[in-house]
Amino acid sequence: MRNSQSIVFGAGDTIVQPEVHLPEKLDKAEVASLSLRTIEELSDVQLIELIRAARLPMLTEERMAHVEFMPRELLKQLACLARRCCRNQGY
Repeated sequence: MRNSQSIVFGAGDTIVQPEVHLPEKLDKAEVASLSLRTIEELSDVQLIELIRAARLPMLTEERMAHVEFMPRELLKQLACLARRCCRNQGY
């Protein structure tokens, strides 16, 4: 799992991007308020927390049990969908 992302430029220069900090307990209003850039910068673990907090109606408990095994691109897509669903619900 990713805690931070590293960019290596060469000659030993490495820049580590800090992990984005989310509230300990996410709710739908906080999910709705996230920017796309913030979602892009979240770690896999944070993306999973966001998806779970949104309680997407199309993701059954059975599917949610396997969310940890989904590729990062799918997690980001689900996080964006979660954000949109929360906004559509008025949060």
